[in-house]
Amino acid sequence: MNYWNCDNFEGLKAIGALYSARKGYELFGQYCLQKEQGLKKQAIATVNQFVSHCKTLPLAEQRQMAEELSSLGFWHRETHQLLAYPLIVLLKGVLSQWTLDEPNNPIPHKWLGFIAGDIDSYERALTLEPTDEICLTQVALSHLNSVDFQTHHLSESVLLGGVFHSCWG
Repeated sequence: MNYWNCDNFEGLKAIGALYSARKGYELFGQYCLQKEQGLKKQAIATVNQFVSHCKTLPLAEQRQMAEELSSLGFWHRETHQLLAYPLIVLLKGVLSQWTLDEPNNPIPHKWLGFIAGDIDSYERALTLEPTDEICLTQVALSHLNSVDFQTHHLSESVLLGGVFHSCWG
């Protein structure tokens, strides 16, 4: 029998082992291992320590860390407990400020799109880097999901949303 949440716990264990040995990410790795073991209070205390530590880093290191952890979260979504709320708040703050400081840099826009669930950030990143596969995919999925939502009651003769006109006539 396969436990429904085993991907999450296996991911936490593997990522925790990897990041525990990585300079600057030891507390993050420890958080993952504690979370995998079910040590909730200790895990939250550790992730809070990690967040506090990150806030003391130079800006360039904070940005590198935000890019690293956002990418990690994106590629390991089955490990849904990977990015705890205090860490998400930190990442949103770093990425948001980065987009203001460097409005023409697609990297913070892309990862803010993921962390904040913000399609506008993905679209901004896409205007800056039109070949970014992550942004292309996320924008396309957003539009497909919108069409799906608007049309899911068509069998009842109900269209949720407006009829739009194509630019081709």
